[in-house]
Amino acid sequence: MKIIIRSIENIILEGVCSALQKEKGINISGITHDDSHLITICEKDRPDVVMFQIHEKDTEHFAQTLDNIKRLSLLSGLVLILPEISLSTFYELYECGVKACINPVKSSTNELLSALQAAKERRLYIPYYVVPHSTSLSTRFSDVSGNDYYENTRLGNRELQVLTLLANGCASKKIAQILKISTSTVEVHRRNIMTKTGLHNIADLTRFAIRKKLITA
Repeated sequence: MKIIIRSIENIILEGVCSALQKEKGINISGITHDDSHLITICEKDRPDVVMFQIHEKDTEHFAQTLDNIKRLSLLSGLVLILPEISLSTFYELYECGVKACINPVKSSTNELLSALQAAKERRLYIPYYVVPHSTSLSTRFSDVSGNDYYENTRLGNRELQVLTLLANGCASKKIAQILKISTSTVEVHRRNIMTKTGLHNIADLTRFAIRKKLITA
């Protein structure tokens, strides 16, 4: 897998490069901090994946950053590295062709590799922390009310993603588009979520998601 990284020299870049250089089959073919240079390189070399680290100055000119990202997404799979991201911002980035957004503090090397592979295959990879103010999620919930039923409820990774998007007001068709699955598959996950949680409507699922800190009220 050939990767080009857009980033300034910093400790995050050093850590990412160190982790990737240990992996077989991954070749970091270039590093640049200039968007124009990056686009020129990608037009010539067509890397499998571009890792694009967003910095503070990028957020000040976010419209231009989005335009550059959109151009790059036509050439290679895109993985963004940025500290925090809201769901609404993720939608904007998704519409521009981004396949994964990775928080360098919250992500493991395995998560980074999964994101890179997904981007190479032009599949979407959604870490749970794209939800604003979310806490670390796992397949085991701990309910603040102390309800043993909820405490022992287990949801799979995809069910957590569907639940989070449902609670954020997304319709099944939109969830299917975001997760690159069929609408019928979304409905299956939805039914499974309701069966496992014992909840039967979106309002209850939303309150459940707020209580679990998947979303904010």
